[in-house]
Amino acid sequence: MAANPKSGTRGIIARDGAIEDSGTTFGGGDAGGHLTSEEILAEYLYQGHAAAYCYAATGLRPPDARAVTGPPDTWIRLPNQYG
Repeated sequence: MAANPKSGTRGIIARDGAIEDSGTTFGGGDAGGHLTSEEILAEYLYQGHAAAYCYAATGLRPPDARAVTGPPDTWIRLPNQYG
């Protein structure tokens, strides 16, 4: 998942090393005809909560809500891939 102030949170969904979806807007409220009823429900429930959507989509269960609601335990500076 990557957060971009201009285009929102986007990313790639991969399971067991296989890419299942790319260019995805996590929790963006998409209810297009290409989604299953479960995917539409998840889009609605997690709208505006990209981190929670990612946890739910992958089946991960954090030990408590801090990973979604904060505050963060640690800040990590990631390298800028564009220079």
